[in-house]
Amino acid sequence: MSGPDPRDMTCMSMLLRKQIGGVIKSREWTRQVGQKGDCSQALEPFQKPLTGVRVGIPKEFWVDELSHSALESWKAGAQLLADLGCEVVQVSLPHIPNSLPAYYTLAFAEASSNLARYDGIRYGTRSSQRPETTGSSNASYKYTCTRSEGFGVEVQRRILLGTYVMTASASEKYHVLAQKIRRLVQKDFDSVFSLPNALALHSIKVSDAMLVNRPAGVDALLFPTTTDSAPFLDAQNPNPITGYVNDVMTVSANLAGIPAISVPFGSDSASMPIGLQLAAQYGDDDLLLAIASYLQS
Repeated sequence: MSGPDPRDMTCMSMLLRKQIGGVIKSREWTRQVGQKGDCSQALEPFQKPLTGVRVGIPKEFWVDELSHSALESWKAGAQLLADLGCEVVQVSLPHIPNSLPAYYTLAFAEASSNLARYDGIRYGTRSSQRPETTGSSNASYKYTCTRSEGFGVEVQRRILLGTYVMTASASEKYHVLAQKIRRLVQKDFDSVFSLPNALALHSIKVSDAMLVNRPAGVDALLFPTTTDSAPFLDAQNPNPITGYVNDVMTVSANLAGIPAISVPFGSDSASMPIGLQLAAQYGDDDLLLAIASYLQS
């Protein structure tokens, strides 16, 4: 599509797109980013193409599970951005420790709701078992066979947990609480970025003084993508919680609804790549991609 669909309520309007673009293009301190040459070319030592950009290092991502390789790559990435002209500062996102359980509570609930249609009658594959072979014509039994055969162990686990958190007895305790945490995480990110969140405002009204004189916030955040390098395909891990914990670095951007990108940066002792993640304010995708290009090159 060449533009937003006015009939789609989830699609951003053209007016809002123009407002966001106008604010970002009027921002004086990052206007020259990406205009000082091709970032894929080797830079001279004196070149600082990211001058004017302020990058934040969230202290809450310094978790116990973070491996030595990931930590060293994080430090090296921050130093590289500083060498390229960025001002690197420490920031705080106090509700990040609660983002992982909130994310999975919401993800499980959405999985349970979205996959409910796959019953073998309206959608999806139907069970190979037939009533004449089982001696049962109960509809619930047919659904059970179809969903047991069609969904793997992890999907079934998520459906069961998601169904539970949306029950009348557990919804207020888990699902509603997770929604509140998601809003707090979004406010944490909004509080550290220099630009306002367009979705949190009825209209974008930014003074000329703010666009010329640099505000106190940061333009982007830098933190690891995962706590360690990727596991091998044949690695056996009977505890699914371990796999969920690996998402602790990435789920916060999903909760806040902001753009984020992961780029390979460094490696561990086994020469497996380590990823670093950059995140920026809603609508600030171009600046995010420009910083990521310099970081990767």
